Amino acid sequence: MLQGVRVLEFGQQVAGPLTGMLLADLGADVVRVERPRRARRRHPAWYTYNRNKRVVSLDLASEIGRAEAMRLLDGCDVVIDGLKRGDLARYAIDLEAAPARRPDLVYCEVTGFAPETGVSAHPWEGIVSAAAGLFLPNLPNARQRSPSFTSLPVASTFAGLLAANAIVAALVCRRRSGWGQRIEVPLHSALVYAFGFKLLRTNWTEDSVLPSRPRRPNPLVHAYQCSDGRWLQVHVSRPRFLRAFVEELGLQSWRDEGLIDRDRLVGGAAARAEAVSRLQDLFATQPAEYWEERLSRAGVSCAVCRSAAEWLRHPHALQSGLTVEVATDRGLLRQPGPLLDSHAPTERPLAPIRCDSRDVDWQPRRPPPRGPRPSAALEGVQVLDLGQVLAGPAAGRVLAEFGAQVIKVDPPGVAVNEAFWLDTNRGKRSVLLDLKAPAGRETFDKLVQDADVLLENFRLGVTERLGIDHETLKRLNPRLVYASVNCYGYAGPFAARPGWEQVAQAATGIQARNGGRGRRPRLARFAVLDYATGLAASLGALAALYKREATGRGRRVTTSLVASAGLLQASLIADAPTVRRREVEGPEAQGPSLLSRIYATADGWVYLHCPWLETSSLSEAPELRHLAGRLAACKRRADPDLEQALEEAFLGRPSSYWESALNRGRAAVVGLARSWDLLAQPRLRRARLIQTHHDPAWGKVEHVGIPHRLALTPAVSGARVPLPGADTRRVLLAHGVSARTYDRLRRGGAAQTARTASN
Repeated sequence: MLQGVRVLEFGQQVAGPLTGMLLADLGADVVRVERPRRARRRHPAWYTYNRNKRVVSLDLASEIGRAEAMRLLDGCDVVIDGLKRGDLARYAIDLEAAPARRPDLVYCEVTGFAPETGVSAHPWEGIVSAAAGLFLPNLPNARQRSPSFTSLPVASTFAGLLAANAIVAALVCRRRSGWGQRIEVPLHSALVYAFGFKLLRTNWTEDSVLPSRPRRPNPLVHAYQCSDGRWLQVHVSRPRFLRAFVEELGLQSWRDEGLIDRDRLVGGAAARAEAVSRLQDLFATQPAEYWEERLSRAGVSCAVCRSAAEWLRHPHALQSGLTVEVATDRGLLRQPGPLLDSHAPTERPLAPIRCDSRDVDWQPRRPPPRGPRPSAALEGVQVLDLGQVLAGPAAGRVLAEFGAQVIKVDPPGVAVNEAFWLDTNRGKRSVLLDLKAPAGRETFDKLVQDADVLLENFRLGVTERLGIDHETLKRLNPRLVYASVNCYGYAGPFAARPGWEQVAQAATGIQARNGGRGRRPRLARFAVLDYATGLAASLGALAALYKREATGRGRRVTTSLVASAGLLQASLIADAPTVRRREVEGPEAQGPSLLSRIYATADGWVYLHCPWLETSSLSEAPELRHLAGRLAACKRRADPDLEQALEEAFLGRPSSYWESALNRGRAAVVGLARSWDLLAQPRLRRARLIQTHHDPAWGKVEHVGIPHRLALTPAVSGARVPLPGADTRRVLLAHGVSARTYDRLRRGGAAQTARTASN
């Protein structure tokens, strides 16, 4: 979809290369510039993050290397700068001045922290994660709870997804207007964005329509150990799934006792305990795969908690293209497949191609004619958002933030989860329309004829039953971009199975990684897959819009929760006979090594990250000078005595002392934050990462803001969150429905307004 787009990538670590990989997987010609001393590295993840790219080695400290870099710069459309801030400028490659010479250039800088945060520590993944609160529980008593390290590069993955979205939105804008622009995506901001509704806070007024409800554990959304010692994650959260669960397992007597009544289970501790006990006994009678197959056949959402290595070679992952095998100089390497499927044939090799920069025949780009300065990247784009729960609506919110006009379409009487609704529907208009009723379907067709994008995350086969599948709707509107999301993808034996965040985390190894191998699985603390998949769907829609500008035809793009799980774990799960895994996991994990881990201090915790070649910088702290020789001689080997000595040293001083003493050079220390505390940080409010809106219907709402900064067309967080159905009449009249027809729709129940919406 991005064929013809030239991308020049300067990057290291994960975020920059991942951004380039996403664009390359979509068809862009990506040339990655590596420094000669880095070109010999062969970490398995290198073959994933650099697939579909051409890799050139340039010494930017030399005059010849700089000249070649400038030649490539003159011929590209997009620059990804994933190096340390200021590195390129130090080599006289001044991209800050690029707009004057190349006003059509899209320049994306992936940084560590937004300047307003005031954090000066080197932005290693662990440092960013600690500063944003990833390692501490998001609970009121988190200060008294031990932190837990995760190897998942959540910050870098979300920064890459956000950067790719912003770049393609800027390309769509440039194709229409001729204007390029500068983009900045800080890793810390991207991680705060990933927390989503977990950082939502409301102060309800007396007139608030939807009161807040307490959230308590639900035994029907839980992991249970089976007879073979393995665990099964079940997710029975909707009435139709509950009916199937009861009928398949013959639990009618439990229903009569109130043990599977959702309201009773959520509200009463005794009922929850009894239900958990009985379900534990039930699932302990058979192996996990037996239950998975039986319940899935009955239409119940569940999954065996597998390891990531098992998932890489699972029949569904293999048959659906969710994992792929790539020939490399290390042999055949199995890795996660592309995040998006555009349902178009491609013959591009996945393996990275090393070449000389002189083999990259990029002629200088001639800037396109520029029109009026655009006010928004997606100005004039109309989106129909049929998404439910989180992933689908999150995609619609991203497009709304880029300036699209998004209409959220739900059925009359829709059940609203307040936190999800408030978080994902900012800046949208809400319509309640019954697509099962002939009159509702006919009215929906009018909306489709005017739309540019349709987003949906129904189970496989539902859109066909409703008559709103892509093949049907493209006959109404050949220019329609149709983006679909589900749990398991759209091919393979699991494709038709229902699924949720918890189930996808179980199937793909995330729960097993968090719990530790052979132990009770644990969920990630945030809905990382839902929000990542929302960003994936919006990226696919943007790329299809870009392609449509050239061809005039829309297309379908698809993604899934399990595809996002593969992306999130891409640096950890590449599989080959020569790969040796060295990963810490489980709730007691504190970090991958004694120089990159959590340490307790006199008043809390800090995260230390120091490259092994920079151990001398730790001598800045007098308390550590006596360990300098032992650290230099350690050479990455495990040394329990040395680690204990470091633990004792850190315990002797408060966190603020270590932050002041050790943030020198490439070594970094930062105090562990709790994500909920971010709401009270003035610096994050100045960075617009935490925003407050006052709404007449919802009251005061505090929520996550915008992490990606576009200089020309800034993304905007919509101030208004509509009540369900608040815009039904206005939207339908604007799309050709007469007032008389609207009244008939409303009286017949095919359309509904906010005043009669079920709350």
